[in-house]
Amino acid sequence: MGYSLSELQEVLEKFGGIEYERRPTNFFEIINRNQSHHEKYVSNALAFFLDSSESHGLGTLVLDALLEAANAQNKVVVEGDYYVEREKNVDCKKGKGYIDIFISDNCVDEEGDGKLGIALENKIWAKLGNPLECYCEQARRCAGKGNSPVCILLTLIEQKHDDLHGFCNVTYEELAERVKSKLNLFDHTPSKYTYLLVEFFEHLGTLKRGGRMDKELIEFLQENRKQVFKLTDAVDHAKKDVQSKAKQVRSRIEEYVKTFFGDGVREGADQYPREVGGFTIAKKPWLWTGAWKDSLSQIAVVDLKNGDCIIAFDTYIYLNGKWELYIYARNKPLDECRGLFERILPEGVTAEEKDGPMKYQVDSGAEMDAEEIAERVWCKIRELVTGEECLSPA
Repeated sequence: MGYSLSELQEVLEKFGGIEYERRPTNFFEIINRNQSHHEKYVSNALAFFLDSSESHGLGTLVLDALLEAANAQNKVVVEGDYYVEREKNVDCKKGKGYIDIFISDNCVDEEGDGKLGIALENKIWAKLGNPLECYCEQARRCAGKGNSPVCILLTLIEQKHDDLHGFCNVTYEELAERVKSKLNLFDHTPSKYTYLLVEFFEHLGTLKRGGRMDKELIEFLQENRKQVFKLTDAVDHAKKDVQSKAKQVRSRIEEYVKTFFGDGVREGADQYPREVGGFTIAKKPWLWTGAWKDSLSQIAVVDLKNGDCIIAFDTYIYLNGKWELYIYARNKPLDECRGLFERILPEGVTAEEKDGPMKYQVDSGAEMDAEEIAERVWCKIRELVTGEECLSPA
């Protein structure tokens, strides 16, 4: 794919003219990040808030709101203790399955003197293929003679089905409106659970809308999709190039480390058994990729240990070909590592706080190949370990 710099520059200028603010990350987005099973954690959270015996202190507020949303507040009377079950197993002539949330008061194995039977089927993205008639029959048995069962299909978007077999469709938006209305009248000091409940419904609203991005930004991306794709493709290729070079630097440094600290026999975590000048290798040389979004760089890392002091050598490989070497103490205050730092600090620079806690630039350069960078970095490591000037990495 060809890239026109003027074309990419134009789309960047347009992007720079957009003022948008990404909405804050929701707690429920965090706990379900990179997961596909939305229904399970949504059902777990909802079951918690529906259970008046749980520690949220909201009583039957959410259950009352759900019954109102289903226009069933006059069909059942919630009195005394009741039980909230997850994944209740049911088996009838019409089929078998698991009711997402089942609420009853005194229903034991289909028999009992209960007056309450509520079957709640929760659908986020999955298709509706459950034996609803069987689920509602279970609620009817637990409600007992003369009492009405309540069967609710709870969804993000209103469902269009000819026959829901006794189920009433309620959307999360409808439920959220009634919950928030009741919270406004709730005569208690808001607790952490109150805030979690609000977060819960805000998250479900985000799932329905399909994201947290600003509408103006979405429109921009849609209108400029071809140019945006070219730009992201160019960034991906550049990132791969930088990462490849950083891997080469790390690999070459590791060869120096093995020669200096290894015995040529052991592998794995014990492959660097030698102590030189009071130093040992604290961790196998590794790459840290987290700096890409802040500085368009990849970092090759070497950690050395001297007593209780761990000294990190971070080699930044930048997109424009430049590189920088920083050292810092990971786990100790400056005073305890001062002498070690001053072995390799440039002339006239003393070990004082700079660019963050105990972090110093000890070398840098213009564009070099991976071999040259690794040699320069290894020389600094040698100088720290031996206390002598390094003229050659060998």
